[in-house]
Amino acid sequence: MSHRGYKKKYPENTLRSIESAKEIGFEWVELDLVSTKDRVVVCSHNFDLESETDGVGYIYDLLYDDIKYLNAGVKSHPLEVQRIPTIEEVFKNYSNKLKYNLEIKTKSLFDLVTVKSLIKSIEKNNLEFIMISSFNPIVIIYLKLYHTKIKTAFLVEGLKYLWLINWIHPNYLNIRADMLSNKLIKESKKHKYGLIVWTVNTDMGIDFCLKKNVHSIITDRNLKHRL
Repeated sequence: MSHRGYKKKYPENTLRSIESAKEIGFEWVELDLVSTKDRVVVCSHNFDLESETDGVGYIYDLLYDDIKYLNAGVKSHPLEVQRIPTIEEVFKNYSNKLKYNLEIKTKSLFDLVTVKSLIKSIEKNNLEFIMISSFNPIVIIYLKLYHTKIKTAFLVEGLKYLWLINWIHPNYLNIRADMLSNKLIKESKKHKYGLIVWTVNTDMGIDFCLKKNVHSIITDRNLKHRL
């Protein structure tokens, strides 16, 4: 899976980075999603605009009209800044030409605004290959209860959260690369969930994950360099 699109030349989570990922052979793209005050779902890793754009404030406090002309990548790609795309724009441009791992960002435990708005977009565009991931277990529970056809992936940054798997039953567990172990692989087989590993950017790391037969690898690498 291409991590926020392929971002060597263009800013992450933009249409250009997604197009670059498609061009170099990725079938899957991983994107981060947040919502504006009027519930428009946009692609951004951060809630605040200062980290990645030339705007100020928090996306969830602003209307989409307030941010739609802002530039993303002002720090990482100052010569190739791009607009912040909505997820609707992504779907309209790529539809089922790509497969999507969509990470829901939430501002609180019971914040379901983004996932509910995303579901409407998925249904409207008749998308076939969707996985919704989140660090928030309530998002996963909501999907398991009301949208059972959509694959879910629970993101964790530490082993202390693994007990939640027995309660929320995600289809996949998204883990940091350094968390992958034989014990965890054994547990995943026992409880029948797949493993997705992030963010793996070395040949040695990718080969290790492939040997362990993980379900998928999220990477910033250019696939053509491994051919």
